[in-house]
Amino acid sequence: MNSAVLLFAAADFEYETPEEATPLTRPRADACRRYAEALADAGRHAQAANIYQEATDLYGLLGDAESQDRARECARNLLASLAALRAQPSDRLQLLIAQYERKQQQLALTLGTEMEQAECAIHVARIYQRRDRPAESVDRYYEALDLLGQIEPTTESEMARAECHHRIATLFADRLDRPFEAIRHYQHAMDLYAIHETPVYGAQTSYEFCRAALDRIKESLRQQDNGLNRQRSQD
Repeated sequence: MNSAVLLFAAADFEYETPEEATPLTRPRADACRRYAEALADAGRHAQAANIYQEATDLYGLLGDAESQDRARECARNLLASLAALRAQPSDRLQLLIAQYERKQQQLALTLGTEMEQAECAIHVARIYQRRDRPAESVDRYYEALDLLGQIEPTTESEMARAECHHRIATLFADRLDRPFEAIRHYQHAMDLYAIHETPVYGAQTSYEFCRAALDRIKESLRQQDNGLNRQRSQD
């Protein structure tokens, strides 16, 4: 059902009339409704809410009475999915990321959209980072790096890569206690910032931030080594 909904959207986009009904609007709306129902039955309420919203909008483009009834039905089900999410606080995060995951899946059907797909992955990574989910955040930054590595380098894409390495390094250093991985990613970020970051008043701010963080990690590791050596000497 997910594939059907994505393919309908891709085909419908060719009409380039997002505010008007097309020959695909009704079958696309029906597919969205059925998919949303299946998601809700499976307890995936965040994704269900997102697809119910799409179905509601699509039925709303159709003027007949049956379609308007379907639109109201989907709107009620949308509210029911949101209510279910409120009863499951641990799942609310999924509501924030569902729209970006949906957009990324849709973009993946079209060649040459790796940059846009990477931007979606970065949005999700930032949400996880703000919600103190460092491992999930790192995974999405790696996903973005993989997508960015598939395109012809530009200043924009290389700065995006630098930011991903920078944020991964910060997560490894501050949240996941993996200093050696943090060092590696800070160095990757610095290499990219050195080439592509535009100086402001003669300084590359992000580059300098990474260098200061890298120096702190190395100093901390040096102090740990000195402490271990002193302990061995005493033993």
